[in-house]
Amino acid sequence: MMFYHAGVSWLPAGFLGVDAFFTLSGFLITTLLLNELRHRSTIGLASFWARRARRLLPALFLVVAFCSLMVWFVAAPGTYPQFQSDGFASLLYVANWHFILDGGNYFVANSAPSLLTHTWSLAIEEQFYVLWPLVLFGLWKLGRGLKTLLMLCVIGAVASTLWMAFLFHHGASINRLYYGTDTHAQCLMVGAGLAAMLALVAQRRRQGNAVPSGEVIEGVGGDPAWMATNSRATMLLSIGGLVGLVGAAFLWTRSLWTGSFLYNGGFLVMAFLSALVILSVVSHQRGFLARAISFAPLVFIGRISYGLYLWHFPVFQILDAQRVGHSGIWLVGVRFAVTFAAAILSFYFIERPIRHAVSLKGWRTPVSMAVALVVVGALVVVASAVTATPQATGAPVVSQPTGQKDPIKVMVVGDSIALTLGFPFSDVTYQKKYGVTTEDIGILGCGVVLLEDAVSECVTPPDPKVPNLFALDAAAFARYQPDVVVLLSGRWETFDHIQQGKTYNIFNSFFQEEVRTGLQKMVDITRASGAKLVILTTPCVGPQAGSGIDSNNHPTGTGSNSTLPARQAIYNGLVQSVAKANPGEVTVIDFNAMVCPGGTYQSAINGEIIRQEDGIHIQLIASDFYDPLLFPKIAEVGKQARAEKLAKK
Repeated sequence: MMFYHAGVSWLPAGFLGVDAFFTLSGFLITTLLLNELRHRSTIGLASFWARRARRLLPALFLVVAFCSLMVWFVAAPGTYPQFQSDGFASLLYVANWHFILDGGNYFVANSAPSLLTHTWSLAIEEQFYVLWPLVLFGLWKLGRGLKTLLMLCVIGAVASTLWMAFLFHHGASINRLYYGTDTHAQCLMVGAGLAAMLALVAQRRRQGNAVPSGEVIEGVGGDPAWMATNSRATMLLSIGGLVGLVGAAFLWTRSLWTGSFLYNGGFLVMAFLSALVILSVVSHQRGFLARAISFAPLVFIGRISYGLYLWHFPVFQILDAQRVGHSGIWLVGVRFAVTFAAAILSFYFIERPIRHAVSLKGWRTPVSMAVALVVVGALVVVASAVTATPQATGAPVVSQPTGQKDPIKVMVVGDSIALTLGFPFSDVTYQKKYGVTTEDIGILGCGVVLLEDAVSECVTPPDPKVPNLFALDAAAFARYQPDVVVLLSGRWETFDHIQQGKTYNIFNSFFQEEVRTGLQKMVDITRASGAKLVILTTPCVGPQAGSGIDSNNHPTGTGSNSTLPARQAIYNGLVQSVAKANPGEVTVIDFNAMVCPGGTYQSAINGEIIRQEDGIHIQLIASDFYDPLLFPKIAEVGKQARAEKLAKK
């Protein structure tokens, strides 16, 4: 997970590490509860929940407190009220549903992600910790056996998988699919099912394979080490563990979230692969996997893993390339160093003392928390100050296909629609196929028109000192050296704007000239970088897309506008006119015709969802639709640009 959030290009599906952890957690908690039933013939619910609280809450309190201070002192004005709701949701372990209702997205956000976005997974874990012991306790009270428990786990995993697929095919957003407890329960159920299966097998072995059909859960417990006594079983376990490990590694290196595989059983596949690894480790304790994870550094990382997960995301968000002054391996190194330091401090000064009931009397606990907060804060500040250089940039990580020799470099620019299009473009499979590599620098709300009365046309400019699209893009071009630039804009140009107290729109000749000037600026800065420009016509939007303006030149998101198609047609006509004025420099692709055949808005084409629920933005997991349509032409333009560069040398 840390490598994935660090943005390394060779782990595009590193987020699946959470699903491996879900599977492991389901296995461990179920085994723990079954062992308690075996030895005590009951489950101490209160003591179980108390142990979970002592294990999880102290470090979470510390991280939320740290993030609160960072948001209060470092973040943009007005950010704290939103963060307060994130913090409360995290502490109450409902963060996943909070982010669903808030519209957040794990893979891309419409604004800077919350420092607590990663607590969605902790929320699902804690909800499982609350509900699952009640289920097992209920089965025991009803006199049901391990077969019933195993069947319940199988049904639960299948139902969760089918429900996710159903929601996916009915247009649910990615955040609903990914954050939902119901949709993500499949991995927990696979882990729990593995524990139930091993407990059942161990029970039958103890009783000489003579298990009464009506035997209840009482007196059972996991004892999977029995398999290690059978040479054939140990060989199969080793092979199974290797298959699980290689399969998981294969999935981690695929750009899976941009396609439909994950949401149609892919997470279940990951859960089964994880279960194979778990089975091999716990059932063949002399096997290579069990010995590998016994390596002392890995044992230590496992000991502080909870803290690593809690700390890494806020640390990574705060220590970005702009603050640290470096990108690439240097940035990853700084982030990892600070994260490990914070996790170690948290473990030894907060988590372990509370978990093992070291004296909490008097001033020790609050002082320890205060000291830990100060030290971690100092680490972050020092990491920013010591490593920062005047050449600092906020450059995003490039998505480059491995094994591709000199791929065509594509940079996507424009507004939030361009931003969302960049995500299907990040599919490494299609990048390899068409010989391209992409970087997406679309900016929320940034169009090609900048008027005097607006401080910035960008909803969330990364730097108030650089308030316009052109300055940002020129700097990015100089850094990335693209062969082809893909511009997708026009949404903001179809709204009314304010200039010196007067309202203008694209029907006015003055505003049309502003649009034409903005497009020409993009041509000029692209030409100066040595690249070719591809402009996509602005696509139609769905009837649910709002229109209008507010006092800050931003759309209100309410009402409807019957003139919108005409406005879009004018903008697309201006795009064509600028292309004609710059022969050989600009290529226009009629993106509107592709996604709105016959001029009609389509949320799905040929059964594949291509637009988001808002009727505006690009569906992030529609690479199968967009990449084959756009990459061939873009790659052709890029090759032409590269050939001209070589000819000039």
